[in-house]
Amino acid sequence: MNTPLGVSKIDIMQIDLPEHAAPAAERAAAEPSGQRIPLDMLGEIAVEVEIQLGTARLTVKELMALQAGSLLTLDQHLLQDVDVLLNERVVARGEVVAVGDRFGVRIKELGAA
Repeated sequence: MNTPLGVSKIDIMQIDLPEHAAPAAERAAAEPSGQRIPLDMLGEIAVEVEIQLGTARLTVKELMALQAGSLLTLDQHLLQDVDVLLNERVVARGEVVAVGDRFGVRIKELGAA
């Protein structure tokens, strides 16, 4: 390949950006590899779930005025079900319960959207 004077050859490489990549399960399904991962191996993968109790909307002025002892009122009602999130997606809904001296969530609905 001929290049113009003063221009060196440029190698172009493909890079994958994680925020634009398809989820691993979709990539695995789309790319036949001849090897299958046994489902029982997936059971050992640790995941972290989050419970969303509610949100509050503040002005910047109100935010800057917060101090120790300030009270934020959430939009969620006390007995309203909470969202259970995995990777920022709602995967279930449930009710907040006491488990000894800790909070817990009793799952009431799976696959919530």
